[in-house]
Order: sequence, then C-alpha cells, then structure tokens
Amino acid sequence: MFIPPLRDWLSEQERKRGPLAFLVEWLFVFSAALVFWIVLLLEMGTARWSIAAAIAVSSVYASGFVYLRLLKHSTCGKCNSPLVLTQQVLGRRYLKEEERCLEIERGGEEWYGHFIDLYSKRYRIEVVKYRCRRCGVIWERVTPEPVCEYELVRTIELKD
Repeated sequence: MFIPPLRDWLSEQERKRGPLAFLVEWLFVFSAALVFWIVLLLEMGTARWSIAAAIAVSSVYASGFVYLRLLKHSTCGKCNSPLVLTQQVLGRRYLKEEERCLEIERGGEEWYGHFIDLYSKRYRIEVVKYRCRRCGVIWERVTPEPVCEYELVRTIELKD
C-alpha cells in the first residue's frame, strides 16, 4: 500500500531537479562504474588499454543510466529533446484543489488489535504553460502540485 505515496514522492523529486542534479548523478554513476571496470579489466590485460576501456564503458553506462531516467519524463513533440533539460515555465493558472486519501491496514490478532489508518493529502491542480528552449514550441499541461504531505486523519479500530 505504500507504493502510490512512494511513487508520488519520487515523481515530485524528479520534477524539482534541474540539469545540474542530473550532471551530479552522471558523475556519481560514472565514478562508481569506473572503479568497478578498472579493477575488473586490470586483471585481464595491460594497464593502458584496460584504463581506456574502463573509461569508455563507464561513460556509456552512466550516460545510458541517466538518459533512460530522462526518457521517463516526456520529450518535446517537435524536436524530441528531453523536457527536463529544455523546458521553460511561462505561466501558471489555478484550476482547483483536490484531496487524495490512503488507507493503511495494520495489526491483527498477534498485535492485540486491528486498525485502519486514514491518510489525506491535498493537491493544487494548475495549468502550466511551457516553452521548449530548443525549438520554441509552446504547450499547456495540467499538473497536480502537492500542498502538504500525507496527514493522519483518523484511526479506525476494527472489532474481530
């Protein structure tokens, strides 16, 4: 039952990130892969070719990893560039506020009680106008922005 809130939280974090965060992520993945491939390839051959191969494989691995994460987000319809890096917000228009609820069941006979926790989270629904920096195309998208975190509304005790 924690999957939808976790997915919401991850998508919020991805939307807040800028291009610098993806560069730092690329550097981290590249350095971790570089250490792994240098150790592995130095055992197999000469030092010069092993280090060059390790750098090449690590950069391809890091670029593919970060690019696949960028492709999860939408791309521009005209120039197919990842919108995380090239979109610019031109304006926002408020539509409505929405509330989403979550039920978590916990307990049982071994815990001396059976409970249902009700959580609530409010979202502000807005229409956001974007522009692609690369090709200049303009579009609008309806986006839910969280107003607050999940809050416990009520705990219901179930009688078994």
